[in-house]
Amino acid sequence: SQSGIITDEAHADARVVEVRPARLQAVLAEGKVAIVAGFQGVSRAREVTTLGRGGSDTTAVVLAAALGAAWCEICSDVDGVWSADPRTVGSAEKLDALTHGEALALARGGAKVLYEDAVRYARDHGVVITASATFGPGSGSRIGAETRAVRVAVAGDAQLRRVVLGDTGLEADLAAIGAAGGRVRRVVGARLYVDVRNAHGGLAGLATARDEGPTAMVTAVGSALGEQPGRVLAASRAIGGLAVRASGSEGDVAWWEVDPADLAEATRRVHAAF
Repeated sequence: SQSGIITDEAHADARVVEVRPARLQAVLAEGKVAIVAGFQGVSRAREVTTLGRGGSDTTAVVLAAALGAAWCEICSDVDGVWSADPRTVGSAEKLDALTHGEALALARGGAKVLYEDAVRYARDHGVVITASATFGPGSGSRIGAETRAVRVAVAGDAQLRRVVLGDTGLEADLAAIGAAGGRVRRVVGARLYVDVRNAHGGLAGLATARDEGPTAMVTAVGSALGEQPGRVLAASRAIGGLAVRASGSEGDVAWWEVDPADLAEATRRVHAAF
């Protein structure tokens, strides 16, 4: 909170609205190394807030933007961004480079090495991210370069709930989802797919919407993938033996809703199809 990150008032899932890095700039001007506690900020009402899932990554990107850094390096237990989670898909390949848009689509699709708010802020403020391993050698991945990923990448997300909106109470239901810590990932007609990672108390307080329970989704991301019906159809056929509840494609993205128990197998099959 002393680094100058100002947020809105959503305490457990706050969004950055302004950065005042004067104190940090003064420390750096003295030739010192600044160590900043991530994941937190101060609201406009001067209350301490937390930045939600991936908040430490968001802190790093926000400060990189405010300081005009050449890039922001984020380290994890995986060397860069892969075409799928290598712990689930043995044939996954590391992506040397991908655009902010591709990275954001993967983050929203459940990729564990990327966090949505950090990537979105990097995209909006022109920050290049390098994702690499904390320990050991590796070339990592560069996010933000003009070069697109060389192959389709696939992510799976089992922390979703399917919510169907009623004919009335729309604003109240959307407010209740946000207040509970849920984030809408996809909208299909009156059906919402809600990320409940931060909704620790569940989706309480819905007015007329119906919570139909947990679900999972496989998301594939590639240049103009959603406009290539032949490739999307091939992937759909690859998971034809599983219970596919819904699917769709648009722009650079194709997606399939599956039973949570089938997510790992569906992810492997979709990855193999591309």
